[in-house]
Amino acid sequence: MSTPHPSRRFRLEVIGIVVLSAIPWIAGGCGGRQTIEGTVTLDDRPLEQGYINFRPASRAQGQPVGGPIEQGKYAIQTKSPLEGGFRVEITALGKAGKQMSDGAGGRIDIEGQVLPARYNTASTLQVEIKPRQRNEFPFSLQSK
Repeated sequence: MSTPHPSRRFRLEVIGIVVLSAIPWIAGGCGGRQTIEGTVTLDDRPLEQGYINFRPASRAQGQPVGGPIEQGKYAIQTKSPLEGGFRVEITALGKAGKQMSDGAGGRIDIEGQVLPARYNTASTLQVEIKPRQRNEFPFSLQSK
């Protein structure tokens, strides 16, 4: 068995190092996955179900990301790192506290958005997402 020439061996080692260092980048895409997670409470109780959306403050920062809230918790995995300021919108559907006629002389509850607009359509919630760090954001909402 012959031994490769020293310069050829050096080139093979360099190529091997480059290929091995590129694997995480190829597998995870430009820096790997990033998780944004946290909790959402409404009147000091976990929000049973809802949806949370993170919208970039600037269009140059990319697309919004979002995910479901279940039992007061959310975890969103993105394919590429996010960075910068984001507006947060939280929605939850349920009994809206109003009723309407069911057409048979009875009343039925109307379902709709149960959170105040300051948490969704007119959200005042803001966060700063940092790349390559744990991004955990708790939100304590009040119904009134």
